[in-house]
Amino acid sequence: MFAELIGELTTLSARGSFRVGGHRSIRTYLKGTLNCSGAQANRIRRRADLVNHHEAVGDALLSGQIGIDQIDRLSTAASHPRAGDQFADFVPILLEQAEQLEYSQFDKVIDRFIDRADPDGAFDTQKFHEDHRTASVRDDSGVVTVHASGGCPQAAAEMAKIFELAVQAEFECDCAARRADHGDDALNHPLPRTIVQRKFDALHQIFLAWATVPADGTTPDPLVNILFDHVSAGHAMFAHGLVDSPNIFGLPDDVFEAAAADLSKHRCETTTGTSVQPAVPHAAIVHRKSPRSRPAVGHHLHPPRLRHSGDLVRR
Repeated sequence: MFAELIGELTTLSARGSFRVGGHRSIRTYLKGTLNCSGAQANRIRRRADLVNHHEAVGDALLSGQIGIDQIDRLSTAASHPRAGDQFADFVPILLEQAEQLEYSQFDKVIDRFIDRADPDGAFDTQKFHEDHRTASVRDDSGVVTVHASGGCPQAAAEMAKIFELAVQAEFECDCAARRADHGDDALNHPLPRTIVQRKFDALHQIFLAWATVPADGTTPDPLVNILFDHVSAGHAMFAHGLVDSPNIFGLPDDVFEAAAADLSKHRCETTTGTSVQPAVPHAAIVHRKSPRSRPAVGHHLHPPRLRHSGDLVRR
């Protein structure tokens, strides 16, 4: 059915016959003919444009190698105002990954492709959020209200991980208290606090820890892991005069050039998939410290653990 609709839209667009019914565009034609929303009409139009301009995508859809969800994500990349110019060069690679990966993984591949093809746009957004970071804690007649937003990917990953660890610690405290009260019959009794209560108490403990931890206290393990593929790492170090060539592993020229050309497998991101500026892992490699440390407050962030994921582009 979708293939037939694509064919009909191709003919209508080429002949301009969608205007016969008084419609000014394919979008309005689809809204009137299919009785769908404007957003749905746009999705159908983008799917049709993708298949019409990239025959291999249409073939993969018709053969059942990929589905509509993958088509929608591919159309997002193809229609991107800046990254879309590079889409045609990566169609074979993206189709292969669309077929082989689970949708959630493929979704990240498309995000990564857009970030790498349009780094200025991606990092402009990050800079906006970092420049507009804000937080507040208010005591409203004995009731606390906490708000925070913005920041950089590293801060987001660190704060989320710290909160996760604090909530887990509160859960373990509840389990220990229940065992102390009920012994071997503990599992037949509820925990003393609900999950939402433990989350609040975990946040309170984080605030208290800042005031009680020694000034030279450090985290025992890195809180943030950053993935940095060998191509991106090599270019970053070469740009700063630290190596003689971006090909830091001495790979054959054709292998390195192929890896450098495949933007979909480049990595400069947290393990949650958020792209970071190459300056972040570069500073951790060279200086062994986070560039966001604030020595004036008496606390130092542990440097991120870096995984030089050369195997990511060769797997």
